[in-house]
Amino acid sequence: MSINSVIPLHYKEDLNLFFKVKSIVAGIIGVAIIQSIIAFAFLLFKSDWFELGMNLFTGLYSVGCIFILRYFKSLENYLNAVLSGFYLFVFAFVIFNGGLLSDAIFWLAILLTINVLCTKRQHAQFWATIVLIFVAGIAVSTQFGVTFNPPKYDETYRAINLVAFYSALLITAFIFASLRKNNFKIHQKDIGKLRQLHEEKRDMINVITHDLKSPTNRILGLIEVLDRSNLREEQLEIIELIKKTNDSSNGIINSILGPSKCGKKKSEAYELGHLIKDITQSYRINADSKAINLVVNISDNHLLTVDRFQLIRILDNLITNAIKFSQIGGEVKISTYQTDGMVKVLVTDSGPGFSEHDRKFLFDKSVKLSAKPTGNEASHRLGLYIVNKLSLQIGVKVDLIESSAMGSTFELAIPLKELKETKTA
Repeated sequence: MSINSVIPLHYKEDLNLFFKVKSIVAGIIGVAIIQSIIAFAFLLFKSDWFELGMNLFTGLYSVGCIFILRYFKSLENYLNAVLSGFYLFVFAFVIFNGGLLSDAIFWLAILLTINVLCTKRQHAQFWATIVLIFVAGIAVSTQFGVTFNPPKYDETYRAINLVAFYSALLITAFIFASLRKNNFKIHQKDIGKLRQLHEEKRDMINVITHDLKSPTNRILGLIEVLDRSNLREEQLEIIELIKKTNDSSNGIINSILGPSKCGKKKSEAYELGHLIKDITQSYRINADSKAINLVVNISDNHLLTVDRFQLIRILDNLITNAIKFSQIGGEVKISTYQTDGMVKVLVTDSGPGFSEHDRKFLFDKSVKLSAKPTGNEASHRLGLYIVNKLSLQIGVKVDLIESSAMGSTFELAIPLKELKETKTA
């Protein structure tokens, strides 16, 4: 049973709260273990069955504290209840037993305080020191016949014991609260620097994206003023293709530059078949330069409502990679079919395939894959990373379903529910 399994769901909704609760639960488990060590240390070195029973009972209380966590909606109330129980143990130990070592339970209250106030490293260092001193002290006292018990357990001694406990608790809490405050200030500075760096990068992306609109608008303007009266039909088709490609570029730029801040807009329906044909048509020249046969096989002209420009970016990257890594004189095939409530797009190349290592890091932008472009094209290792990221954003799934030395096939699966919504609109 893991620590995560005993943490209630309402503590997992906030990530910071979840890690805090996880640390506290881990500390309480540590309490149970340490109390067992203390108990058996007494048994081994002093044959004290009373100490053994009391410390084991405290360990059982600690375990019980883990399972009552689910009954508390507030973490603050939970900590107050748990600490109150430990403070009662301290009081009982001092009143009924009175010995200094019998009051070792107060260390457990300090432990929970430290759990909240200090880092894991400080926590570990503190308790490693405490346990080492405790066990070493018992061993040395037993060796030299020194007793830890005072001459008599009178009221004055027990009062001093209680005062010593609460003083130690307050001093420890104050010291670690100061350390935590300093750590928090340091982290705040680091967070501030990271936030500033993030803002600078975001501004740079916005500026670059904004500046990209200027050349695409100029291309559109040049197309509009072009005299088409003396052009052949094939040339007119190329101009229209340039216009569509330019429109797609503008749409992608706009989607990056100005995402909607007022909720998700309702997407207009478009035909998947026409979209794929327009995209592949723009890659004819690239394919012809490598004598690659570009085959398009559309089973049905499905209507889609997923983000059109994000889907264009996904298909652009898949088709670009297919042409880039296919052998000269090979074939790249784009096909669609409908099955199991999904419409699927397959992009098949005639490249060298992916190794086992490649498959593990297929969508990782920081890992260089083994395949190399066959026409000396530039490769920035971002294509598949972008494909995976955008697919998650628009709710489609991309998979490598086949890979061998003869080529690879990527499958893009779009849920049919998107299609039903469009047809009923």
